[in-house]
Amino acid sequence: MNATLDRSGRTKTPVPRYAWVILAVVFLASLAAPLNFVKAPGIATTLMPYFGIGVEEFGWIMAIFSVMGIILAFPAGFIMQRFGVKRVVLLSVGCCFVGSTMGALSTEFSLLLASRFIEGVGNSIIFVAAPAALIAWFPSERQGVALGVWGTCMPFGTFLMLNIAPTLTNQYGWQSVWWFGSAVAAVAFLLYAAFFKMPVAPYSDEAKHVSHAENTNKTSIRELAMVLKVRDVWLAGFIFGCFNFVVATVINTYYPLFLETEVGLTNVVASSITGIPELLSIFGCPIVGLVADRLGAKKGLLVAGCIILGVTSSLVFFAFSAPMAIILMACLGVFSPLVSTGVRLVIPEATGNDHLKAGMGNAVLSFWQNFVGLAGPVLAGFFVVNVGWVETGLWLFAPLFVLALIASVLIRSGKRAAQARAETFRKRST
Repeated sequence: MNATLDRSGRTKTPVPRYAWVILAVVFLASLAAPLNFVKAPGIATTLMPYFGIGVEEFGWIMAIFSVMGIILAFPAGFIMQRFGVKRVVLLSVGCCFVGSTMGALSTEFSLLLASRFIEGVGNSIIFVAAPAALIAWFPSERQGVALGVWGTCMPFGTFLMLNIAPTLTNQYGWQSVWWFGSAVAAVAFLLYAAFFKMPVAPYSDEAKHVSHAENTNKTSIRELAMVLKVRDVWLAGFIFGCFNFVVATVINTYYPLFLETEVGLTNVVASSITGIPELLSIFGCPIVGLVADRLGAKKGLLVAGCIILGVTSSLVFFAFSAPMAIILMACLGVFSPLVSTGVRLVIPEATGNDHLKAGMGNAVLSFWQNFVGLAGPVLAGFFVVNVGWVETGLWLFAPLFVLALIASVLIRSGKRAAQARAETFRKRST
């Protein structure tokens, strides 16, 4: 395909038609992980008495999901180099299916935790392999839209499960939620296996990093390991960790419980309000990606997002009425994509726009995501029990976003910085 020029005079490479099919099946495969991850928060008041556990023990239902994510984050990049994107994604979705099925059959808390451990394997590798698949198919100046649309899998899966889990539980028991997770994973596995393939040939002169076939890719283990020395990759990972600690982990885990016990809402209403940020992010992520493609303002998006989310998240536990909670959750939803999508867009730039190197860069994001996924529910549970809800927001959330803001300012962004990093990779590999 030949490159053209857009109205601003910048090079614009056409997107292969089949790339949109790839985006669809990668999205569905990726959806299985967040959907299964957030099965528990919306039905906490059902699970705790069923298994005879308290608030801190309940936190482990979410935290254990991240253990394998920490262990496999970096190996996932090398596993993908050895076995290819397709097999790694199929392994991820398969683990979600097996773990969710095992969880549905659990009658003891220890078995439920074991099933979450298996699901965590799938969660740990999907967010390494899926972005690499998209970067291989989409030209660099169009990756913002692709990664933005794909990024909605997390908020969409979270919103969907937060809203249907209480209803399914009330009608069919909590096990039905786990069976639903198994069904989604099974469908995703079959469709991805049938339709996913790597591009046969480069689609432009700018995309020669894309292999003629995945098994001929020459990116070496040594080159992948060099990604772990890139400062901006780690800064992006740290920002992503702060974001996930506050928004994706602690708020999604405990806010339904907060609204039930402190505000007096039913579990259905509390869970729906908690899902508002995810609903709005479904629209926000593609918009942020589009803006980044048009303006190239990746760093500016991150900086603005860290400032706004720092203020908003520190106030969430001040909500002692349903309308106030709705307003605060809506603010989180509007501005969360600035960070959640913004960090994903930094990775291709920071890794020379090579899809396997970008996979290793996303492994750093996955490490931070799973690290805070493990520590977040446990630490926040301790704060809630021993300090209080309001103090958790002020003493835990606000300082984390201050640190994230500093990291976002330090990231080098732009075409010149990307070219310099690509040259560094070339020199180190020769």
